[in-house]
Amino acid sequence: MTFHFNVGRSLRKAQADKRVTNKMLADKIGVHSVQVSRWRSSEDLKLSRVIELANHFEMSLDEFVGIGQ
Repeated sequence: MTFHFNVGRSLRKAQADKRVTNKMLADKIGVHSVQVSRWRSSEDLKLSRVIELANHFEMSLDEFVGIGQ
């Protein structure tokens, strides 16, 4: 079985659902808002950061990346 997911799309959706701006997210996790913009384009994302984002949005990793949907 193959899974395909777009972390940038997941991040954009989570932000929209929770009404969190790039700046708000950046300030909360200690990065620059430009970095959040890169993540929204699925650029420069490490697994550890994806896990941190999932935790921030109070989602399991599976939920955050859309596995099983």
